[in-house]
Amino acid sequence: MSGIQVYQASSGVPAIQEQALTTEMLVRQVNIVKNAMKAVMRQGHHFDKIPGCGDKPVLLKPGAEIISVTFRFSPEYKIDTTEMAKGHREYSVVCNLIHGPTGGFIGQGLGSCSTMESKYRYRAGAGTVTDIAVPKAYWDARTSDPSAAAAVLRRVANEAGIEGAKFSTKKDDTGVWRIATFADKVEHDNPADYYNTCLKMAKKRAFVDAILTATAASEIFTQDLDDNPAIFGGKDETRRLNLVAIKDDFDACQNMEELDSAVQGLMIDKQHPEAPKVNGLYQNAKRRILAEKPPIQGGENLSVKELRCPNTGKPVDPTACEDRPCRNGCPEFSEDGGE
Repeated sequence: MSGIQVYQASSGVPAIQEQALTTEMLVRQVNIVKNAMKAVMRQGHHFDKIPGCGDKPVLLKPGAEIISVTFRFSPEYKIDTTEMAKGHREYSVVCNLIHGPTGGFIGQGLGSCSTMESKYRYRAGAGTVTDIAVPKAYWDARTSDPSAAAAVLRRVANEAGIEGAKFSTKKDDTGVWRIATFADKVEHDNPADYYNTCLKMAKKRAFVDAILTATAASEIFTQDLDDNPAIFGGKDETRRLNLVAIKDDFDACQNMEELDSAVQGLMIDKQHPEAPKVNGLYQNAKRRILAEKPPIQGGENLSVKELRCPNTGKPVDPTACEDRPCRNGCPEFSEDGGE
């Protein structure tokens, strides 16, 4: 039997005192959540802690789903969409929790998300292509250690007298890979690209809010800090990274330029203990983006793995290629930073 007690009054007049939880029932309900946290949940996946924000962990969506299954909840959603100027959109979601076995109403949560939020509204600017060739050290580190690769670009550009902390790679008019600066962020020209992402985020926020409210789990968890840990947490490079939030940002990237901008914006030192995990998320997002791109050479019936590098003559798989593009560029790699 679950810890949530669902009462269905026989008359239309609610008997508040009769339906109130006893102290023993309340303790049991809270303990169910605590036991699930200890026995099933894992930090970094079901919940996490944001440095500088106290000891109370943040409840993440997978953790909320564990609690929902434990108490046999069935969430129902009501979605309200508000159209805004320039194609922007806001979603407001109400999540009602229904007790599966009885059909009784348990609790409610609210959540909203808009394409006007900065991480959906803006993207990195095009920047300026310099006359500095991309060094070999960048290509060597780019796949295995993106943060180290970003550091190479930063060091080489700074040594050449170009100030800045973020740099990317672009081909110049002759097809040679050059270091490019980052321009000020600009607005996305098509907010619709993020409609689905924002809808899911609003739904997640409402769901987690409902779980915390209905189970009194706010004593154990908090919410929302995972959406933008940079706002709430410290900036010490030794801080514990919120990998769930980083994955969400990587999953929202539509091309390699956006993905490179996202990973370089993290400014994670290669010695950070969680740098390998971030690199794993980066590689997964990279494979997804490249797998969605059509072959650049060959006919319609030519598969990706049948492509051959024009420099080595060997078969090329852009989603798992160990070859590095030469300075003159490689047609198998797109214009968005050497991938």
